[in-house]
Amino acid sequence: MPSAVEPIPPTPTPLWRKALGNSLVRAGIILVGLLIVFALLAPVFAPYDRVAYQYPDGLNADGMPLPPSASFPLGTDGLGRDVFIRLLYGSRISLTVGVAAMLAAVAFGVVIGLYAGYYGGWVDVVLMRFTDVM
Repeated sequence: MPSAVEPIPPTPTPLWRKALGNSLVRAGIILVGLLIVFALLAPVFAPYDRVAYQYPDGLNADGMPLPPSASFPLGTDGLGRDVFIRLLYGSRISLTVGVAAMLAAVAFGVVIGLYAGYYGGWVDVVLMRFTDVM
């Protein structure tokens, strides 16, 4: 006598698969990935020293900054420095600060969570409210 077999409910789609299905999410991931790659490879793209005060060919004969060109993709500033190279090195600094802040927040959160979990009770409530305020 055959028994009725219940159909297996569909497995929910993982969140990362839903996110990657969205074209805006993919574009954002690509953009941030390119920013990270360019920031990490800034010395490869920099034909000049990043701390040079003034590049010899960054200003025209009148002392004015150069417009964007093949040599200077975003032009130069008033001191003759390549804006693109300064942007790359600036993004390196920003990424370093962001990663350091994230690591500090994780370390701080782990310590607070360990104390709250170990002691529990009123300590847990106080630490929970402290983290809510932060």
